[in-house]
Amino acid sequence: MQLAELEGAEKLEEALQQKCGTFLTKLSAEVDSLIINLDDKGCQAVLEQMDQHTPNGEMLVEMKALRSLRVIGSLKRWQQQEQPITRLLQLLRPVALEELTLIGLDQMKVVRTLLADTRLRGTLRRLTLGLHGFHFLAQEDLTAFGAPLEKLRSLNLFGVDTNGSTCRDSFCRMFICAVALLDYLGQIRHPEEVEVLRVANAGVLGDDHQIASLLRCLASFSDLRCLKLPLPSQPLTFREVLSLRLALPHLTFFVAEWDRIEGADSWPEGEDWPPMMQIWPLCETITPLSVFSQEFADLLPSHGQVVAEWARLTPAEQGHWIKAVPIIQQVYRQCEHDCCLGGIAPECIRAADTASTVGDSSSSVVWRATPEVREKIGERSEALAETDEASDLHCASTHGVEDWRAEERVALRGVLAMKASDVCKEKARLRKEPKSSRLSEGVELFPASSSACCRAVQDSRSSSDAAQGLVDSGSQQCCARGEVSAELGGA
Repeated sequence: MQLAELEGAEKLEEALQQKCGTFLTKLSAEVDSLIINLDDKGCQAVLEQMDQHTPNGEMLVEMKALRSLRVIGSLKRWQQQEQPITRLLQLLRPVALEELTLIGLDQMKVVRTLLADTRLRGTLRRLTLGLHGFHFLAQEDLTAFGAPLEKLRSLNLFGVDTNGSTCRDSFCRMFICAVALLDYLGQIRHPEEVEVLRVANAGVLGDDHQIASLLRCLASFSDLRCLKLPLPSQPLTFREVLSLRLALPHLTFFVAEWDRIEGADSWPEGEDWPPMMQIWPLCETITPLSVFSQEFADLLPSHGQVVAEWARLTPAEQGHWIKAVPIIQQVYRQCEHDCCLGGIAPECIRAADTASTVGDSSSSVVWRATPEVREKIGERSEALAETDEASDLHCASTHGVEDWRAEERVALRGVLAMKASDVCKEKARLRKEPKSSRLSEGVELFPASSSACCRAVQDSRSSSDAAQGLVDSGSQQCCARGEVSAELGGA
């Protein structure tokens, strides 16, 4: 619920003076989720009047039911509303706040003031901060992010632009001291219960020893469902990175590269994560070895290294990726199904040669029959129950030219010396070009005897001339069996 949409907000001034009314009643007992949009003029007016009619040090209302508070806005609005926002948790005193989101602010003093509220230490579980501008986060700033928070389970820190939108990961305008981040993570009382640790649009500063210590401490966060940490380098050995990966079993998708370590229980979104169909052209190509290779592509650049390291794994270690394959395949099929169900297939699975128009829409969808979609006898989905028709058709994962070339690179279709398009062009040329204009495709064959020769005829000669040349007794010479054996080395 937005602050400006509360019933009675239009009579806010009267309600504030009397400390009663529908507005304050709803805030006190009914509102469990509140959004304050600073770009909304109604929210601005409410904040300003709340600040004006409440003396410093006093509370406007105690929000007993509030569980989630979200404050968003552009940089300009944050700067204009700095005073009422700084006093926000004092005016609307939360008793059981579990989630706090602040997006668009550029001043760390506002963050420190809000999170300094002692009531948050025993209730806050999820903290999301979208900061604008250049920031260098040292020990003092990270402490303000809630290291004393006893029940913190999610920390999401990223950079935003002036409009409050998330910046691209390649736009790094925020830097974090590795030692300070290590100290911050070390103060979390129950790291095994933390589910989200995501730092985006930022850079971590430190030497190899500091970065290695920071990465090793992540192994204690065994319940992570989302992890994202940029790195200046990768100082750990492959076996150390492998141990760290096995210590985070809930990260279905994982990648360890020279400049980042990232993973999630669902396919992540971002410029570093291309569509699944681009990595695995077909669902059948998702194997334990291919998943293992994808996760450590930077650390194991060659196929031989991947195979060698895979062979070194114990059966228990290999079992992690063996168990993950069915889960990844399920996500893959769901992604493929969602794309085709919406009538818009991504470029990597779009093919015009097998497309068919669905309904009256102008979009085309690709279909194929597969055994896995057949239903067991007596079990029907709701969609089939309505139509009473069983169909084994579903959207195909047919790919474009670039994807088939990608399959060739991974030896799915073998090593070809010539592209398929070049072969088609050559065949078309031969069909259109007159035979008389082609180059001679025959070669001269010379027998041992110099007095006679047999020439392979060219395409320009007629069949009768070719036959006559082959049977002409004057141009052929027969040898005795003895001479042939002597020529081949016989006695």
